[in-house]
Amino acid sequence: MPVFVVVVTKGAEAAKRRIATLPENSWYEVKDDTWLIDYPGTSQSLAESLQVRPLGADATGIVFSISNYSGRHKKDIWEWLQLHMTRET
Repeated sequence: MPVFVVVVTKGAEAAKRRIATLPENSWYEVKDDTWLIDYPGTSQSLAESLQVRPLGADATGIVFSISNYSGRHKKDIWEWLQLHMTRET
């Protein structure tokens, strides 16, 4: 299943409430306005479901898919990514 990064620049609390309704363990909160989300649709459909799209939505931000990753962070983010990036749809 695709994994997306969601960065909300306005209306993070509203987006957070919507993200909390997604299936358990399908998302990882990186920080207050940034999440990793394992989602079966497209970036556009995820943005629409979180209401960061279309014009007039109550939150603004960007949603993009991940094809690979690198960096430094806490161990649990790497474990989450490994589990979700290698899982079959």
